[in-house]
Amino acid sequence: MRRNMGSSSRMSMAEIVADYEVNNPGEGLVGPFGGNCQFAARVAEEFFSNIHGLMRAIMVTVVMYSPSGAPLSLAPGINGTAPVKDRIVPDGAKPYRLTWEGSCVWTRDDTPHPGPCKGYVHYVANVVTLDGHNIMVDWGISQFAKLPSDMMMFV
Repeated sequence: MRRNMGSSSRMSMAEIVADYEVNNPGEGLVGPFGGNCQFAARVAEEFFSNIHGLMRAIMVTVVMYSPSGAPLSLAPGINGTAPVKDRIVPDGAKPYRLTWEGSCVWTRDDTPHPGPCKGYVHYVANVVTLDGHNIMVDWGISQFAKLPSDMMMFV
C-alpha cells in the first residue's frame, strides 16, 4: 500500500524513488505476460495525478537512444516482442538520463541532441515533484534487461 510521504500531496524525487524501491509498482505491470510500458505509464500517471493531485502527471511517448548503439532487450522472463529500433529522435527533443541503476526516475541532462538517429519508443509519466523538478517516472523499466550505461531518453 502506498503512503503519502509527508503533509504535502506532492512527493520529492527522493520520495518517488524510495516509494518505487519499497513498493515496486512495476512488478505487477510488467512480468511474464509481457512488458507493457504504456500500461505502466498510465498507472503511474493515474497514481501521481489522482493520489497526489498537485503533481500534474501526464503520460508521454519518449525515444530511448544509446549513442554507443548498444541494443535494448527484454529482461529474462518477459514474454513479448523484442524492442525495435525504429523511432527517430525528434529535432529539439530534450535528453534525460536515469538517475542511477535500479531507479525509475529520469532527469534532464545537458547532452546535445545526437542529430539524425533512431531509437526505441517507450512510455513514461512526466511528473512535477515537490521541489519543482520536471522528471520522467518509468514504472515500466523493469521489463528491460540491464540498460546500456549511455542510454538516454528523449522527450
